[in-house]
Amino acid sequence: MSYDFLAFLVLANIVVTISLWRTMHRKAARPNKKAAKLLWDSEPITPKHEPPKTAGDDYASLARDVDRRFFSDFKEFADIVNWELADEFTESRWRLQDLPDVDRKIGVAFDNGPALGRSFKLFYNQLDLGRLEISHGYPYTAETPNVNGAIEIHSVRLLGYDAVTELLGCILEHVGSAGSGQYIQYSIAKTLWDSTYRISKYDLNADNDDWGEISFNFSGCAQFYKERRLRWRQIIADNAAKAAAGRQRVVR
Repeated sequence: MSYDFLAFLVLANIVVTISLWRTMHRKAARPNKKAAKLLWDSEPITPKHEPPKTAGDDYASLARDVDRRFFSDFKEFADIVNWELADEFTESRWRLQDLPDVDRKIGVAFDNGPALGRSFKLFYNQLDLGRLEISHGYPYTAETPNVNGAIEIHSVRLLGYDAVTELLGCILEHVGSAGSGQYIQYSIAKTLWDSTYRISKYDLNADNDDWGEISFNFSGCAQFYKERRLRWRQIIADNAAKAAAGRQRVVR
């Protein structure tokens, strides 16, 4: 999987607006020693999912058939993305955790009432660093499962460029088409990030309260996610069958 984020977004035709600002309207709290330990000196969380009980949950009366299809289709999204993040070739420290929230909060207009969708916390190791929201796009069918969404990651200056693009590349791969990267663009962006923007754990006491934030909207087609979901379900079924066969041998 290519994590050349700039070329990925262009070739995947994902509409993205990225904001990396030094003077932010909404600043995250300065990381303290406890937060630093959770970020750098811990292992990835074991997600404790709290998905909505029904499509729309508290706003179930507003849910249409397309909403119910979307909520059903994406009930395994966090598990499947985490499956790839935890892969032996990726070994990412990022994890997604399902939230019960169904009313989208980022990247949407609020003048037409609740915008129904699924929400996830974004953890790096044990530290909550952001939020992902996804809702169905148009059209949303079995053949064209178009989706819209938004991502916010705060305190990104505490992370390396690779760590940030690793998560974004994995998420966007599942809701769009990954393209081949342009190594020169990647190298330039990585050099600029790591040399002028990144903050190391040794800089926490510096007189600086700007920890950086990435926020962007995206849209794409989740066909890759649906293909991965089939594979995921097959593995679950195979494991269940092996466990059942093992129990039968023990009984005999």
